[in-house]
Amino acid sequence: AAHLRLGNIEDAIADFDRVLELDPQNARTFHLRGLAYEKAGDNKKAITDLNHAIELNPEYGAAYHSRATLHSKMGHADLAAEDIEMLTHLTEVNIETFANDNNIWRSRHLQVESIQGGNLALGR
Repeated sequence: AAHLRLGNIEDAIADFDRVLELDPQNARTFHLRGLAYEKAGDNKKAITDLNHAIELNPEYGAAYHSRATLHSKMGHADLAAEDIEMLTHLTEVNIETFANDNNIWRSRHLQVESIQGGNLALGR
């Protein structure tokens, strides 16, 4: 994996280019290359890559976070706010999903325990 040391940004970008040639649907690599472009001072290419990452994976929270940061750095407060809103929404949805999964697991667990408990009470 390419490391984003300041002197090696061009190398990192070249590595990400190669990965994307082999795997053009790789949202994570677009995200990483976008960050590399941002470090290299090319905000336009950075935004393009972050947009691409989000198109490929519309629930990619980290890419929204990176894009919000870049937008606010570029003075696009409205766009930054939209990305933060989306990030907040995704976080809430994910927490809800996680909580629901956890509750389903717990209620099943309790059902199993009560069935086992009931069987014991009946002396089976």
